[in-house]
Amino acid sequence: MKILLIMRGLPWPLDEGGGAQRNLLLCDALRHLGEVRVVAAGFRRRAMSSSQVQQAGGEETRRDGLQEILYEPGREAGIFRVLQVVLRGDLRRVAKNLAICNADFSLPDKDCSKQLQTIVRDFQPDLLVCRNLLPAVATGAAFLSRIPVVLDFDDIDWRIHASHGEQIATGGIAELLHHKLYGWYLERNARRRLRHFAHVWVASEEDKQVLGNRTCSVLPNVPVLPSREGLRSPEAKRQEPTILFVGGLTHGPNREGLDRFLDRVWPHVHDAEPQVKLRVAGRLPDDGGTWETRWRQVANVEILGHVEDLGAEYERALFTIAPISWGGGTKVKVLESLGRGKTCVLTPHAAYGLGPYVKHNDSVLCAASDAEFVEACLKLVRSESLRQSLAMRGEQVIREHFSVTRFNDAVAKVVARFV
Repeated sequence: MKILLIMRGLPWPLDEGGGAQRNLLLCDALRHLGEVRVVAAGFRRRAMSSSQVQQAGGEETRRDGLQEILYEPGREAGIFRVLQVVLRGDLRRVAKNLAICNADFSLPDKDCSKQLQTIVRDFQPDLLVCRNLLPAVATGAAFLSRIPVVLDFDDIDWRIHASHGEQIATGGIAELLHHKLYGWYLERNARRRLRHFAHVWVASEEDKQVLGNRTCSVLPNVPVLPSREGLRSPEAKRQEPTILFVGGLTHGPNREGLDRFLDRVWPHVHDAEPQVKLRVAGRLPDDGGTWETRWRQVANVEILGHVEDLGAEYERALFTIAPISWGGGTKVKVLESLGRGKTCVLTPHAAYGLGPYVKHNDSVLCAASDAEFVEACLKLVRSESLRQSLAMRGEQVIREHFSVTRFNDAVAKVVARFV
């Protein structure tokens, strides 16, 4: 069986975040089922040079003959493109965004579509799998009729947009109307396009209910973990009480979540337990150091940047935090923390999609407000028995319900329909 896999970005390196991990897991799962050809799709302005691709993928890129399809950002289409001529100010900006939305989820990029048709003709795949809806539309994969196309829709675009609403709550009536209108139009266009796929994967039962699609099934996000033997003893080398944040800070939800935690939560934790340190591991924003400079001025906070050996960071930590308030999918770093034997303090948003498995006061502590976040952190700092009981349960849950084996089985079950 031949499978063509289109993904936004690359499955390497894994430290790029949960998206890269899911890319790699899907690559590996499909390779168990047939010959896989990988196409990396993305905006032209974000294109990687051939040397970067080879460095990131190494032997994997050469073995799979990785190719790139690059489309222009900000394409516009439909009546809203025309309306911009007569509109001004905020209304013109709204029309422009709706015109971009219309192109993103309704029309392929002509050059990209031709490239994909050439790849399909040369490779002759039996099945096409596409990660994310935007590249599926832009490359023309969503419009193919000769072969079945499966969409991995782990980040539901209109849910991401809706979850960001809290951040613009103080933006005024015009901003709120723009947010609501764009969200409605985005969902409308995306749902129309979803009807064209032979099958759709989502990351959770909650997302499956949101879609209400009869050709939809759950392909859970799972962490890439070492074996149990590869895990070090918890807190074995801890020299001082440490809380850990792990997440790429080039990603808006991670960056804003950490910033809010440092502004509203950490001062209270530090005042109550001044010996506690916070260590922040993750690729830093590429903004000239504005965010980093401010964070480094906060007492007892260590900004590590990219860390090669996250195992050592998990080992020394008492627990982790996930103060994320918007975004899509399920939070792989929460699963990774639990799988490595560390409980987590997280927001209700970060707990979304983890279903009946990851629960408050069972394997994690969930905090719906800044005050609750402070209280939860102090509880875990002060109670070793609570940390250990939550951590033991969390690791058990991850190993049983969020394993690579379960991921591979879910992929194989759907692909078998198209053999």
